[in-house]
Amino acid sequence: NDNIGDSRFKTSIFKNDFNLLLNYKNVEEINSALNSIHLQVENKANKLIIVKDGFIPLVQQICEDFFKDQIVIEKICSIIRRIVSHEDESNKIIVRNQLLPIIKRIMLFYYSIPLIETDCCAIVWSIVLISRFKLEISQEGFFKIIKFVMVNHLPNANVQEHVCGLIRSLSFNDLNKKLIVKYGFLHLFKKVMILHYLVPNIQKHICATLWNLNNLITNKTNIVENEFLILKTHAIHFNFNNSDVIENATGAIRKVISI
Repeated sequence: NDNIGDSRFKTSIFKNDFNLLLNYKNVEEINSALNSIHLQVENKANKLIIVKDGFIPLVQQICEDFFKDQIVIEKICSIIRRIVSHEDESNKIIVRNQLLPIIKRIMLFYYSIPLIETDCCAIVWSIVLISRFKLEISQEGFFKIIKFVMVNHLPNANVQEHVCGLIRSLSFNDLNKKLIVKYGFLHLFKKVMILHYLVPNIQKHICATLWNLNNLITNKTNIVENEFLILKTHAIHFNFNNSDVIENATGAIRKVISI
């Protein structure tokens, strides 16, 4: 019945799900609505529509009411990840401005849950594709959180791929280049490159990050002293058929030896 529910959502294609999220009787109804929304935001156009129609304030309320319900939070993170994957910057900006503190809190509370950490890293990664957010994110303490996630999920290739991709994107900012070294990521990069030597995307992201870091002369010595020339050579050897790994590994080698 279109006359039942919040009038704000009367014309929305998500009106039934939104009203269920507002007037739920139990967590099963919350999960039912989130499952429906998750399927609908596979559609590219719906990723913009759902934000325009008022989903983000609902997310804030749901996270407040069900923060310790892992299943609910997993669904929320997966939906937000899909929403910010749209190439239009508007969703990224809205999520950054309205949900970033919640994402940060989720990453800290659910630090041991790989699926949640992967989705949260993917969300932040999408946000920092907008250049002006690269420094803002690091200034809000995310490097410490990212490092914590990296350390706690060393064996998990999926988590490491998204963490390394996020750091790669952050490394395009000059101040972040210094912070990556300052926070001890070079030591972690070594561990991850050795542990996941057969995972091309991880090797690609770390090599690309090292390539960016080499743009600062002060970083070159640290990179050489940490034996990354050998590790980059190994990355090429074990991923010889992957052009992205070859490009980024050779680029990083070329940059570091041009002192």
